[in-house]
Amino acid sequence: SVTFPGKEPARFIQAWDDVAVYFLQNQAFGGFISEGRLLNEAMKKIGKLPEKPAEKVEVIYRYVVSHFRWDHRYAILPDKNLQSFLNERSGNSAALNLLLTGLLKQAGLKANPVLISNRSNGKINDKIPLVQQFNNVICWVELASENCFLSALDPDRPLDLPDPDLYNEKGLVLRPGRAQWIDLPSPPPAVRNMVISLRFQTEGTMFGFIIIREKGEFALARKKEIMLTDVAAFSQNLLNNLFYGLQVDSFSYKELNPQKNESSLTVSFSSRAWLNQFTNKNIIYFEALLRNLLFRMNLPPVERKLPFILPYPVEETIVAVIEIPEGYEIESLPDEENISLPDNKASFQMKVSGNEEVAQIKSMLFLRSTFFSPSEYPYLRQFMNMVSAAQSQQIVAVTEEKH
Repeated sequence: SVTFPGKEPARFIQAWDDVAVYFLQNQAFGGFISEGRLLNEAMKKIGKLPEKPAEKVEVIYRYVVSHFRWDHRYAILPDKNLQSFLNERSGNSAALNLLLTGLLKQAGLKANPVLISNRSNGKINDKIPLVQQFNNVICWVELASENCFLSALDPDRPLDLPDPDLYNEKGLVLRPGRAQWIDLPSPPPAVRNMVISLRFQTEGTMFGFIIIREKGEFALARKKEIMLTDVAAFSQNLLNNLFYGLQVDSFSYKELNPQKNESSLTVSFSSRAWLNQFTNKNIIYFEALLRNLLFRMNLPPVERKLPFILPYPVEETIVAVIEIPEGYEIESLPDEENISLPDNKASFQMKVSGNEEVAQIKSMLFLRSTFFSPSEYPYLRQFMNMVSAAQSQQIVAVTEEKH
């Protein structure tokens, strides 16, 4: 080992296989996946498991994530032995994910612990067997149909949606007597599909609805926001940031597939005074897209020395249908756009159609890559600024007399 000024002693090991031996033979680590008696007692509390391996994984994952609490500390060694952890039901990331690994192995599944460095902790140099590079442990399960990695820290996250901070290119699987580097999968995209319908009437009333279907990180974030209040309060807060004088008429929130983190939110609304915001009622104008609902990134104009990494890819499609009140005609519509970054890392399209009374706008944003080098960052920033400008364009309508 060697000690650097201001740092903890760093343990050098001759080869990565030695890491597997060192950790698995260490009772503080290996005990979580080898103490059969304690693991059998825990398995009895889970009850009878289903026959299919994938369903076994789901049941055991749900048991760990719902019965044990993460103390919000990442570690590669548990902070207590298995007996104490089972009694106290609280511990660091290593304790929870090693228990998950041990229970899966006890159920006859091929599961092994994986040492990783979270994205926020930095990349790993796999040429130097230095364990201090790691800051976390996850679980790797090999099934006949697929391989997957699991982290049982957040009870709101489904099995196949780990925290994006865990997706850091590679991890070190620890098997008896040997270690193996594996490539970690890319994070799944956050998906949002939204329909906006607005119908304005001459007497100053307006009716509309928003349907938002989301998947992945977008759905999880929406669920957590709603859990802070309730659907009614959340729906009204949503409308308060969209348009003048809106009130909720009805709302519905459904988790379409909780295991896959898919949800749907529908809000119907109206306004009795939308026309009052205009001093000159011969000319009315409003955003074609309700931009406060859309994906945004704050990208400061700085010269980066390190890559810019998005937590996950983004797929967002918005369709807005807007009906102009009788007695008005559309004078101008937003411009169509079609922009992209090299290597198809990101693309944006906005299509516009309509007549004098009805306008339809379709916005499609795809951020396919999560990695942008320092030299690519200015182009990403320019791209997102162009997207924001396009989505902020307004529809302008005038009275037929003025026209």
